[in-house]
Amino acid sequence: FISPRSPRAIYFNDDTYVGWVQGSSLMEISTNDPKLGAAFYTVRMSPSKPRFQRQLYNCLACHATTMTQGVPGHTVRSVMPKPDGTMDVQRKSYVTDHTSPLSERWGGWFVTGQQGDMDHLGNAFLRGNELATFVQNNRPDLRHELYTDDWLTPHSDIVALMVLEHQTQMQNTFTVANFSVRRRMYESEQATQRQDAVSKDELEYAIDQAAKKVVDYMLFVNEAPITSEVKSSTTFETDFTARGPTDSSGRSLRDFNLRDRLFEYPCSYLIYSPAFDSLEPRLRQAIYWQLWRVLAENVKSDEYAHLSSNSRRVILEILQTTKSGLPDYWNEDDNAKEGSQQK
Repeated sequence: FISPRSPRAIYFNDDTYVGWVQGSSLMEISTNDPKLGAAFYTVRMSPSKPRFQRQLYNCLACHATTMTQGVPGHTVRSVMPKPDGTMDVQRKSYVTDHTSPLSERWGGWFVTGQQGDMDHLGNAFLRGNELATFVQNNRPDLRHELYTDDWLTPHSDIVALMVLEHQTQMQNTFTVANFSVRRRMYESEQATQRQDAVSKDELEYAIDQAAKKVVDYMLFVNEAPITSEVKSSTTFETDFTARGPTDSSGRSLRDFNLRDRLFEYPCSYLIYSPAFDSLEPRLRQAIYWQLWRVLAENVKSDEYAHLSSNSRRVILEILQTTKSGLPDYWNEDDNAKEGSQQK
């Protein structure tokens, strides 16, 4: 069913993904469960009796592997496709997130919109040992290549793809951190009941390490640079930004940059998501503490050098205005903050 002339379509919002293949009797749905990670479903599209069914095992063969950081999750892959649309398993493939060089992205995907002179692997398939262009880059839509009336849109928006890539691995990072902390807390509790010697410092260290991985990804550490301005081929850019929330100055973590990086204020909008709010309280408090220390410029590490003083200040101000449940020290005067850590 899936081929360059009949591509699979992916539709998504902040937590749910729908996969549709023309001519298939099934529609695939997956969602990010705040406690479990990715949960998978199918809809059998019978006109007389459609059936919605939870998929427990089959999907996890691909969606609980190293590609999803070892937990039930979502992933965006970049592969080397053959002319029939299948991937060449003998060639290298990539799991894509915001750290991936654009030159390694979108193999096996159509890409519409503007990316200037930046190269990528999309819109092409293998012909012998070389990638042959199927659709020219910087195209507004796919109408000249496909009969696009069979899909909801003639686009495969480059900005939507970049958001999708960040979002899937951010959700996986939440799940990995939550699973690891819950496991360590359980092991610590069991050891205490057995009266084994347990170091409280070991548990705190594990929580802090899990929190740091979340904070680093959330703040776009090691984000691949954009070297040419990127432009959407649809209204996705404006629609996504309009969802906010915004502070009193109209600024939002959903504001795009698209000149040298994805977002204007590099802190993930998924901090507003149920997945973040459902993290183990001790983990969430550790994330808040580490995040505040970076934004308040109490951490001078080179890994956060991409965040200017102005960017840190604006992100801090946006969160102070728009994020509920922040610890009190986020809004205390500067002299009181550093001694206010609460976990």
